[in-house]
Amino acid sequence: MRQALAERGPSLLIAALFIVNAVWILWIPCFPTMDGMMHLQTAHMLFEGAPAGVYCVNPAPVPNILGHYIIGISHLMFPALVAERVLLAIILLTVGLGAWALARSLGKVSPLILLALPVTVNLMLALGFHNFLLGVGMACLGAAAWFRLGRLTWPALGALVVGTLLLYATHTMALAMFLALLAAHETAVLIGWKERPGPLGPSKWWAPGVILLACLPAVALTLRFTLAQETVWSGVDHWKNLRDLIELRSLVLYHEMAEEKFTYSLKLLIVACGVLGAYGHWRQHGLRLVITDIPLVVALVLVAIYFFIPDSVGYASYVSVRSQWIALLLFAVWVSLQPVPVIASTPVVVMVMLAHQARNGHYSTQMEPIAERCDMMLEVGRTLDEGSVVLPVNSDDNWLLTHISSLLAAERDIVLLDNYECATGYFPYIWCPELPAELVAHLGGKTNCMDWLPGHVEGERSPRIDHIVLMGYQEQVDHCRWAILHEVLDRHYRKSSSNRYATVYDLVH
Repeated sequence: MRQALAERGPSLLIAALFIVNAVWILWIPCFPTMDGMMHLQTAHMLFEGAPAGVYCVNPAPVPNILGHYIIGISHLMFPALVAERVLLAIILLTVGLGAWALARSLGKVSPLILLALPVTVNLMLALGFHNFLLGVGMACLGAAAWFRLGRLTWPALGALVVGTLLLYATHTMALAMFLALLAAHETAVLIGWKERPGPLGPSKWWAPGVILLACLPAVALTLRFTLAQETVWSGVDHWKNLRDLIELRSLVLYHEMAEEKFTYSLKLLIVACGVLGAYGHWRQHGLRLVITDIPLVVALVLVAIYFFIPDSVGYASYVSVRSQWIALLLFAVWVSLQPVPVIASTPVVVMVMLAHQARNGHYSTQMEPIAERCDMMLEVGRTLDEGSVVLPVNSDDNWLLTHISSLLAAERDIVLLDNYECATGYFPYIWCPELPAELVAHLGGKTNCMDWLPGHVEGERSPRIDHIVLMGYQEQVDHCRWAILHEVLDRHYRKSSSNRYATVYDLVH
């Protein structure tokens, strides 16, 4: 037993470190995510019902949905902000263990897989791209399960159909990543890098054909979804992309200058790991590609996409940064598969752990003041009448809190006139078509001056705005909306409640 424990000890330690990494996000005072606050609002509506006449069910295909349901289920047991952090912990755990499982499915894994730890805490996490990150972790786990197949069977193909459909329901880019890994693996099987028998036909081309058919339902749904979205093919600034790649843009969460020392240390560690991995590969395989090079091949394809596919083609933005981040994750997987001596890998792993701990400690300190603002928003939200219509006006200068108004509706059944998801067309709800055109323009971010507001209030148009909530520590007095806004407040509203961050105005009947 002692011998078995000694053999399994390193694996248990690696798994424990990925688990601790996930628990960290539950332990710190706050981890604000920009879009995550709005996902909380949408998740609440999915479980409690959306306000009729304002929010309508999206009739178009909606793949970005699984993360919303996980938040909704968590919210049945925990407060709103804790429910989102439960999902963030699941994401960190899924991405970390997914990368580790992917590496283990291809060969013997070195402790250098811990290079994936700092990659799990990334810009997309701060942006609140729940479904994308969750989907990437699931794609790694799904690819690992497929790579471990000793024999191709009908049940395995059935699981492939279900798995790809589940990835589609999570995020289409994660599905694309999985399909790229799958294609690379099947190519390796086809050219003889790996033996995998199966009862599906005598021809070696039979298996790829059947696997392709198994993936077709998810691919067809993705194409249907993509064609339904508006997208514009814009130019690509190759020098900017190169600069962002060198500066590890996907790993800078909040402020490039404030995080410069962490980014610099991560760059050194990534280069060190790359040199160790390349040396180990050359020493054992030379320049010959082998089965363990699948993550590197897919990563290089993603880097090529990074330089030639503009963000605008993804209608959800940040396509280049997402591609960069997935490539970094797969690079960490590839490095861990190379035969690097323990004496060489140990100092690098220690430095990765120290850099990761210092970086996470910095984020914990920097985000603590934001927790107070979130709590004050929830406090103000509890003073609003159930079923009332609320127009929020945000003057906070912190970009992380762009969607903080959603916290007003995260725990209360109010009609919040703010939800950017409704204007995108690829989330569960849209703005109802019977809403006034001027209001829809405001909700879609097409007008900022609020010159529609006096006519809406004085004309008693539907929906009647029962409350106006101003948030932020100071007004943007030079903004065109404030003169109009204060005129409406002075004539039709009265202050009812406030704290240091937000003020509620009630409509005078």
